[in-house]
Amino acid sequence: NITGSYFFNNNSIQNMNYKQSWFYEPDGIVRFTNSETWSDKSNYNHRFNARIDYKINENHNLMIRPSISFQGRDNYENIFAEITNITDMGGLNELSERIRSTETRKNEAPNGYNANLNLLYRVKLGKPGRTLTVNMSGNYGKNDNVAFTNQKTFREQQATTIYNIRKTINDSHSYRLNGGLTYTEQISKNSSFNVEYRANYNYSDADRRVFIPLNYLYPDIFNPEFEEALSNIYNSGYLTNRINPGYRFNNDKLNLNVNVTYQNASMRNEQEYPAKNAGDKKYSFDNILYSGMVEYKINQANNLRLHANSDTRNPSIRQLQNVFNDASTNNLSQGNPELAPTYTNRVNLRYTNANWSKGRSFSFAIGANMENGYIADEVTTKVGTILPNGNPLEPGQQFSMPVNMDGRWSLWAITSTGLPVGFLKSNLNFELGGYFANTPGMINKLNTKTTQNAINGGITLSSNISENIDFTFSWRG
Repeated sequence: NITGSYFFNNNSIQNMNYKQSWFYEPDGIVRFTNSETWSDKSNYNHRFNARIDYKINENHNLMIRPSISFQGRDNYENIFAEITNITDMGGLNELSERIRSTETRKNEAPNGYNANLNLLYRVKLGKPGRTLTVNMSGNYGKNDNVAFTNQKTFREQQATTIYNIRKTINDSHSYRLNGGLTYTEQISKNSSFNVEYRANYNYSDADRRVFIPLNYLYPDIFNPEFEEALSNIYNSGYLTNRINPGYRFNNDKLNLNVNVTYQNASMRNEQEYPAKNAGDKKYSFDNILYSGMVEYKINQANNLRLHANSDTRNPSIRQLQNVFNDASTNNLSQGNPELAPTYTNRVNLRYTNANWSKGRSFSFAIGANMENGYIADEVTTKVGTILPNGNPLEPGQQFSMPVNMDGRWSLWAITSTGLPVGFLKSNLNFELGGYFANTPGMINKLNTKTTQNAINGGITLSSNISENIDFTFSWRG
């Protein structure tokens, strides 16, 4: 059985954004930033997908899932930002001093493609419930990006103008190889045991090359030699090996599924330019991961489900790349090759009640996430701090670098109720939810905490009065 599909879309978006922000320095000075951003972005996508299912015989099945996608973008941005220091002189007296103003024009045209292939072969081994499954998959992606930036910064205190004109080539490619073997054994009528071994390898590299003009009077003529201090070639490989025993039980009332995984992960980070093998890092991590689900059918109308799991996530190649980035003279940054993977725990509980004879339903769910080793930004705003490029941090600038921090957690809850509206021959559904998150950070070597609170809800009225009339009205906020 063979099926396939092709999808294409093209969109264009113009956006005007106004932003004001206040940053309170420890010495009592308030840094006020006022910015305007105008952008014009267009994007196109091509996606091809296929599905091949081959039933070789009663005991052997083969599934193949190939896909490929192409994407291209054309982005333009014009940003104006003005930074002012406000000093409280006591009472209602304030002293305002404009520090710097920046105008940035940026053009970029990223494009790339991504190819995937998934294979699954399953064989029945005679006894009912006894199976062997082999799964293999691969992915390859390539992205190219050329960006042109023309930035002009006026420093009020020095009465000087800084020009930051450059062409930046950001090319990257990555691939992933994944394979697994799963054996399942039926223990009894209602229970089974399985054991799985899986290996996964992810490779990614990033090639960043920066070119500046030969003469700022001719900003379109760039030096053919790239700037060594701003360019970097970096790659990262991440290998995981997992062994995973699991148990499953189900009957009319209870559905139970429990898996425990031992994972060994090794990460290798290598720099190829500017100094080959300089700062290379190798790490190895051992983790116990888990996944469990319990679903209890109290009766025909009431159901309770509990789910918990954990996983790890490795840092991206851009976060690891040890290169100083001053594409924006106000917001400077650099990657951190010392980053380690994060470990996340999740748990959620859901209760549902459905009275189909009366057309009523009710559900409530609550969940929590906790992330150890969360990748946060360490931000420096202290004037005079020596940056990795050897220059001091100027007033109105900030420098950021990703670091691992503990203490990232979030809570969420959502409830919904549905009931019929007889005179409209419709169904009315109410939904209400809430979210709370705590995120760690660091500013000028001081630990910070960002809290986020959100409440959301919605109403949906849907009907199928007749074969000729159908309507849906919904609101969310």
